[in-house]
Amino acid sequence: MSGNRLPSQSKVCSAIRERRLLRLDCLEGERIVEPYIHGFGRAAEELLLCYQVDGVSRSGRPSGWKTIRLATVKEMETLSVVSLRPREEYAGYGRGFNAIHCQV
Repeated sequence: MSGNRLPSQSKVCSAIRERRLLRLDCLEGERIVEPYIHGFGRAAEELLLCYQVDGVSRSGRPSGWKTIRLATVKEMETLSVVSLRPREEYAGYGRGFNAIHCQV
């Protein structure tokens, strides 16, 4: 691992490349997500743009597009489940990122 890489960057980028789901143990609870973009936002926060397929949500919607601050993630696990293809509505969701490490 290079000196600039964050521990989560390698795991998230591998999941994006392999189209695998991630289980995130966040401060508010567990989420199962399809990862799409990993990078940094305007406030220099490490972010993950994902489509949540199950789990808790502050908005009350357990599925849908989410941008998760990875500082709120206590544990991350790559699941064996594979997403076959990106969601059609993914195009144009990269706003809010200043630097992108990897993406679908």
